[in-house]
Amino acid sequence: MTPTGSKYHTHKCGRGNFYQTTLSNALARGLTPCKKCFGSSGGYSQTRKSSTTTTKKTTKKKNTRPKISPLSISSTKIVLVKGQSRKLTVKGGAGIVSWGSSNTAVAGVSAGKVVAKGKGKATITVKKGTQKKSCQVTVETPELNKTAVEMDVEDTVSLDLKGCSHDVQWTSSDDDICEVEDGILIPYSSGTVTVKAKVHGMVWKCKVVITDSTEDDWNDDLDDDSENADDGYMDDEVDAAA
Repeated sequence: MTPTGSKYHTHKCGRGNFYQTTLSNALARGLTPCKKCFGSSGGYSQTRKSSTTTTKKTTKKKNTRPKISPLSISSTKIVLVKGQSRKLTVKGGAGIVSWGSSNTAVAGVSAGKVVAKGKGKATITVKKGTQKKSCQVTVETPELNKTAVEMDVEDTVSLDLKGCSHDVQWTSSDDDICEVEDGILIPYSSGTVTVKAKVHGMVWKCKVVITDSTEDDWNDDLDDDSENADDGYMDDEVDAAA
């Protein structure tokens, strides 16, 4: 503005001695805005607009990353018989699933399927993303103590599936000839049967041949009685003829 002017300006506008002042001082002196500086809209309203501070409301972004659940495995300890397999499954976690075995000679694994290969212990490990779980595997190699038995009907013979901690299911091909209870053979008559020991689908067999010595003794007694009867009959005939 100038000391004697009637307008206030944004910069030196025309001739005169301009000096800086505040808008409130210019308005207090009754000065009006210069149309060259402020245009037809007027300086006061424009100045008010320019002096108004606009505060934008900031919205905090929510974390849209999905929550990853903990990884879990269906079994952490299993006992298998050589040749047996077991399927392991996992839940939770995120990412690509990979399986591995600490001893492939004992137990191998592919896509969660564990196959028992040899006696011993192995650790099956599954990884999914940054998480991992493991399962301890024990492999047994049971053996039947007898694969063939010859016995008399009055004998007692026991079968045993050695090296097996599982429950064994015993069966006989003919219970009328010979039954089996907890591996103990119970013969009833002469004949041949096959006794099986079964564990989780694996089967061990024993051929059992049974003879009955009491039948031979009985037949001998019958033969003796028959001979004696024949002799007596002849004697009667002789006596009758006499």
